[in-house]
Amino acid sequence: MLKTIVLAAALAATSLTATAFAEDLTDANYATAARCIALAGQPQLASDGFDVAGLQAAFHQQAGRRSPAARAQAREAERAANRIARRSPEAILRVQREQACSAFVTMGLANNGQTAAGSAPSMP
Repeated sequence: MLKTIVLAAALAATSLTATAFAEDLTDANYATAARCIALAGQPQLASDGFDVAGLQAAFHQQAGRRSPAARAQAREAERAANRIARRSPEAILRVQREQACSAFVTMGLANNGQTAAGSAPSMP
């Protein structure tokens, strides 16, 4: 029961964070979010446990309110990320993802599989 309450509170907080961030998303952040989402979704990195669900929610919430130029910039950022993924080794791709997503991890909209203290989660 306590786990359920804690989980529900965490989901509510994530939703509120995504909503609050979405209201402040600049055009530059919107394009960077597209790049982050594209890099995080690459099959070569699927086993990393990188979660961008909160960022995706904020990104899609903003889609209708973005100018055509901002949407075009985001599409180009996504295409560029996909081009990098096709020609880069996995290690380089991982670095690119970390750079593109770092601000969103700090904001709580993406989770890189690390604990809040920055260390890997311990095994039970």
